[in-house]
Parts: sequence; structure tokens; C-alpha cells
Amino acid sequence: MKCAYHTEYPAFNTCSRCDVWLCDSCAVTIEGRVVCKKCVANSMNMSFSANGRAEHGGDAGSRAAVHPRKVSRLWILLLSMLPGLGHMAMGFMKRGLFFMSAFFGVIYVMSLGFPFLSFVLVVLFFASLCDAQGRRRRINNGEYVRDDIDDILRLATTCKTPILIVLSVMVLHRLTNHSGAGFIVIILVCLAIWHFIKRR
Repeated sequence: MKCAYHTEYPAFNTCSRCDVWLCDSCAVTIEGRVVCKKCVANSMNMSFSANGRAEHGGDAGSRAAVHPRKVSRLWILLLSMLPGLGHMAMGFMKRGLFFMSAFFGVIYVMSLGFPFLSFVLVVLFFASLCDAQGRRRRINNGEYVRDDIDDILRLATTCKTPILIVLSVMVLHRLTNHSGAGFIVIILVCLAIWHFIKRR
């Protein structure tokens, strides 16, 4: 989806008054609601020039009462059956690509001989579903919602120790061919990794 005023930029939200799609530079947040500069100018009986400065003018009688576009709960729910697709439908391409790539990436790793990762698929599915519905609600409330994965990266950084341990277990488990001695090696290596990270 492209911005209504800057067609070369992607749109991330809609104006809560005139229903047009907006990019970062066109969106103005007023009392928690996203409004375009044109609607701000109309509400102040002013118009904005091309450089963003306010200039007097405009006709108060030309203001029209419009209703914000509501993103359908059912539509996003159905699209979110494939993780990431609901995000993409709302314009959150980065977040949608992350969830979709992670989902199919886990499926690929499971096909290599790690069926116990099926619980990760369940977590990714419901995380994507809840996140998409949460963003839908925020858009419908007129809030400005950014398309980023900063919160996911922060979580991954915080949980780097268990992630490294799980990855080590997976690799060593594959290399030792499920033998009893190999399982002991896995435990010892995991303990060594944990001790190393804690000392740092």
C-alpha cells in the first residue's frame, strides 16, 4: 500500500478522519489518533503548504464528516492462518516477512530430523495471530503503528543464552546420532556454554 500524498513511499496507517493511507511524514498523532496534515489544517481552518508550514485560508464549510476505515477482524483472522499474511495485508511488510520466514524456517529445520520443534510452530502461529489482531485494534483506534521488529530483536537479545543452548543441543544431537555417550557430551557442552556466557 502506498501513501496517498507520496506515492513513492509505503503507507503504514490510515487517517482516522478522511480514510486515506499515510506514510511516516504525512501522519500526525493527535490525542492518540492518527490524522493527516490536510485534516489537521481543515480542523484549524487552515491549509498546509507543500513544505509543511501552516498558512491561513481554507473554508470551514468545506469540511466533511467522514468515518475512519475499520480493518475487518474476520478478514485479518483468516489471513493470519498463514503467519505473517495478516500483517502484510495491513501494510506491515517487515513484521509479516519475519513471522512468515520464521514459520517456514522452523518447518524446514523439522524436516531435517528435529520433530520436537513442533512446539515452536505452535508458539509462532499464535504469536503472529495475536500480534496481527493487536495491531488491527490499534489501527482502528486511530493510533500510529510502526512497521518494525525492534521488540522481537530485543527479546532475542535478552534470551540469547537459552537460544544458544537449544541450538547447540540440536547440532550435537544430530552429530552424535542419538547415542548415549553423545547425549552426555551434549549436556557437558551445554553446561560449558552456559558457564562461559555467565562469566562474561
